[in-house]
Amino acid sequence: MHGDFLDELLGALDRVGPLDHERLKAVLILGGWPEQTQSLRYLADNHQRIHEEAGLVFSAVAVINNSRVVQWRLEGWRRWLNRLVVYPIETKRPPGDRLLHRLRRDAAITGLMAASRKSYTLFGMLRIEPAQPMAATCEIRPVIALPGLNVGELAQVKKFEAENRLFT
Repeated sequence: MHGDFLDELLGALDRVGPLDHERLKAVLILGGWPEQTQSLRYLADNHQRIHEEAGLVFSAVAVINNSRVVQWRLEGWRRWLNRLVVYPIETKRPPGDRLLHRLRRDAAITGLMAASRKSYTLFGMLRIEPAQPMAATCEIRPVIALPGLNVGELAQVKKFEAENRLFT
């Protein structure tokens, strides 16, 4: 994978906060990219504390192959079956899996990914820990890094991220 593409992909994360790009590059290079026939590749467990006082922690979860998003997304009978079988047990799954399932069910965002001229999307999570650990729940937001989005498309992504928060 070209260094320029990695920089572009990681640049799409700049809106999250000051991340250690070199560390994320290492995670991406070591984790690898989805093969042509794979829809996504999970990355090794990784966490970056962005802001100590605010309790912001970013984790890169998976690299999604944009050329396979149409086959990967859940629509029609597959969406119905997934909703029937997976949705009732979704709360017992890890947050990354729950958020990825929500992404698969979202036609607008997967449509942006499929239409992208970029090969890959980086999917991550932003964990917002409460200032007083025992006082409140933790918020987990999905983060979608898709380079080359225009203002309207980025607004769609931000809307998805805001609407699909988890509280633990």
